[in-house]
Amino acid sequence: MNETRRDAAIAAISDDLTRAIRRVGALKQQYGVPDPASLPLLFRLIDGPLRATELAELLHVDLSVVSRQLASLAERDLVVKTRDAEDRRAYRVEITEAGRSLVADVTCIRKRYLEGLLSEWDTEDVTRFADYLHRLTLTLDSHHIAAQPRPLAGEI
Repeated sequence: MNETRRDAAIAAISDDLTRAIRRVGALKQQYGVPDPASLPLLFRLIDGPLRATELAELLHVDLSVVSRQLASLAERDLVVKTRDAEDRRAYRVEITEAGRSLVADVTCIRKRYLEGLLSEWDTEDVTRFADYLHRLTLTLDSHHIAAQPRPLAGEI
């Protein structure tokens, strides 16, 4: 692939990812998912309690953002704070049964929506897309955003 084709493909990926993210946000609101921005926190807590600082690091967001979202989730009894057994001065955040139920509902909504959306795709295309998306996600997870200098408008 020459650089012009590669640049065009990267631009198309950027545009399509942006559109897809907006559609997913609209879908969450359409199904009445409360506070969609805080859902990633709940999904991270499924595997066990974490400190707010750990959540911020895992989600690549500022601790103040996590704190606000956790407060919102706690108000709705979706998470609770518990003392850290290893460091009694610190707290861990734990998902409640109501939070687990919401995660299960959202997972079901996502799955049904994608099944309908991809119903006309053959299994090979769905599998190939899943592999590429997983590869992109792994790359995103391993990429340290803060370590990269911010490009200037003329450099993009």
